Amino acid sequence: FNFTLDAEYCITVFRHLQKRDCVNTNIAAPRLHWKTYDLLLTAILILSVFSLINMWSGGTNTMIAATDKPGAIYGDFNDYYYPAGRMILSSPKPLGGYFYTPAFAIVLRGFALDSQADSVILWQIFQHLGIILLLFVPGIYLATRGGRKLYFYLYILLFLTSFPLYHNLKWGQMSIMITFASIFSIMLHDRGHKWSAALLLTLASLVKYYPAAFIFYFLIKRDFGFIARFSACMLLLGLVFPAAILGLPATIQFYQLLNAELAYALDWVVYDLNSQYLPHVLMRIFSMEPDVAARGGLSLVSLCICVIVFFKMYRTTTAETKSSMLSASAIFLLLPMLINTSWPHYFVFLPFCTVLLLQHCSRPWQKFFVVITMLLQSLLVFSFTDYKIYSGNGLLLAADLLLLILWFSVQKAPPDSGLCGRNPEVSFSKTN
Repeated sequence: FNFTLDAEYCITVFRHLQKRDCVNTNIAAPRLHWKTYDLLLTAILILSVFSLINMWSGGTNTMIAATDKPGAIYGDFNDYYYPAGRMILSSPKPLGGYFYTPAFAIVLRGFALDSQADSVILWQIFQHLGIILLLFVPGIYLATRGGRKLYFYLYILLFLTSFPLYHNLKWGQMSIMITFASIFSIMLHDRGHKWSAALLLTLASLVKYYPAAFIFYFLIKRDFGFIARFSACMLLLGLVFPAAILGLPATIQFYQLLNAELAYALDWVVYDLNSQYLPHVLMRIFSMEPDVAARGGLSLVSLCICVIVFFKMYRTTTAETKSSMLSASAIFLLLPMLINTSWPHYFVFLPFCTVLLLQHCSRPWQKFFVVITMLLQSLLVFSFTDYKIYSGNGLLLAADLLLLILWFSVQKAPPDSGLCGRNPEVSFSKTN
């Protein structure tokens, strides 16, 4: 028999199999070439977004202030970060409401100048640096991963119009830098820079503990080498570093007092409208009394969701998985099921996860979910409400849960497992 296979027929068959998820497309995306007009288009997009915000809300500062209860911008920096930095060397104890590590307090000493006004300016520069990093590095990654610059511009638009970004600026919080460090850590891990990835994830975890939840992913992936590196970095920077400056007894006492502060927060956080923790939002919506039974039962629901997602992750992740980002993104989406505070600024990861999952959506209902998620996290929806309605009814939690459903729907068994398959994961391994 003589067979003649033309190129168009082969491509058609391949695309059909790809839609059926029965071929392994774990190949590098086309290389994008960034030119001057891309920079110009980016600048125009950024300026247009801020111009619209200024016209709609009466100014960026007005919009930032409206994202939460009345108070000075950078309230957490002025009330907690600055005092913690000023007193850490003379009185190494956590302030009431300070939920951070002694290592972070020592770093804050560099921002706690004699003039508090100058310190706020320095902190503002630091915040803007974080915005630049979280704007461009994940944006370029998403465009490269998807092989289209459109993903870069879409991410910029979503990020600059996302409510969590401005809520972070309202309080001068660290969620922007923490999210960037977590995302970049996964990127470095995928490229084989495991020590750098472990160090970056450690730095994020020493500001707030929740980035350490990514260890669940590496445990499921059975990457025990990375877990060992992370543990070593945590020991050195979380205990040895502050002990060398404050003394070991003072460091241990700091952690003990911090643990008591966290235990106390379990009671008052449940009454805060800003908490997007799933049990808290459900209790507010259904007017449930936050007694032990209600909190325990709803916390069990959150735990069950986490177990189901972890099991799905276990079924779809192998030690040979070259790109971790899609699977690991579920850790971000599980935060409101794991962290009882889950303040709105934590959700600054939503634009990244939205575009990441959009690259794997092929069905109409999935794309519809993406559109709804874009709206729920945006200033557009918030502008028709206020922070009590927006945060109190858990609109950010709703966006997160929709993305979690999407994540679950696009996760398939690996191509080499004998089952039809997995949506494409792009390999960013180093090439010659």
